[in-house]
Amino acid sequence: KIHREYMMEQEIERQRHYARTILDFQDSLVMVTNGKVIIDANQRFMQFFKLADLANQEMPLECVLEEIPDAPDFRQYSEEDWNRATELVKKVVIYDQEEKMDRYFHLKVALFPGQGGEKIISLTDVTELEYERQYYKRLAIIDPLTQIYNRVQFNRSLSEEIQKARRFQSQFAL
Repeated sequence: KIHREYMMEQEIERQRHYARTILDFQDSLVMVTNGKVIIDANQRFMQFFKLADLANQEMPLECVLEEIPDAPDFRQYSEEDWNRATELVKKVVIYDQEEKMDRYFHLKVALFPGQGGEKIISLTDVTELEYERQYYKRLAIIDPLTQIYNRVQFNRSLSEEIQKARRFQSQFAL
């Protein structure tokens, strides 16, 4: 019986090691929270937010939330709010102190299966995609030679200004 318990403990430890290795291998920033404190996080998360080891202390969730101005205030969430949040993917912008630039992330929430109210919050870096999207949007509306709006953007802007003039009953001139 003692040997079987020892073998089970070894297997559990092996599974924990596998789970930690997989979590730390992720490019996304991943943390587990109860809504008030950070319970666990992968290495990438810890490095990005410059957090110390969580093993010896509880880290308040607000330490991270203050770095993410676009993020919902999870501390105020009810259980129903958490359930609704699992259906959303929100784009957030976080200033990267090390790189001295804005980084774009998709923030996603999931309820931790089989646990007592714990949640998984992941931040997937989409900075390159966002900069490409902005670049192609600019290409689509700016003439490369003159660096002014092209005909499509001109027509769109003209239409918006005409609608504004009608709405506010003001004069309009070109």
